[in-house]
Amino acid sequence: MTIMIMVSDSSKTKDRQVNSGKAIPLSMALADQELRLVEVQAGRNLTRRLAEMGLTPGVTLRVVQKNGGPLLISVRGSRIAIGRGMAQKLLVTSTTVG
Repeated sequence: MTIMIMVSDSSKTKDRQVNSGKAIPLSMALADQELRLVEVQAGRNLTRRLAEMGLTPGVTLRVVQKNGGPLLISVRGSRIAIGRGMAQKLLVTSTTVG
C-alpha cells in the first residue's frame, strides 16, 4: 500500500492519493480521484444537511476543484461546494483497487 504525499511550498498543505482500505478526510484527497464516502464524523444537524445534499456513506464522489477555498465536488450528478471544515469531517477511500 503506497500513499503519495504532495507538499505545496506556497500553502504548506499536504494532499494525499487515497488508496483502498485507508480512510482519510476528504479535504486531504487529491483532485480528479474517484472516491467513496465511508464515514461522516459530524453531529446530527450537519449529518442531516450533508445527506440532503446526497453525501451519505457509500456514495461515490470526485473532487473537481481544490484551489485553497471551498472544495468543489461532484456527487450523484451534481456539483457541490463545501467548506474545508465540512470536508475534514468526511472520511473517504479510493474506489480503485491497486
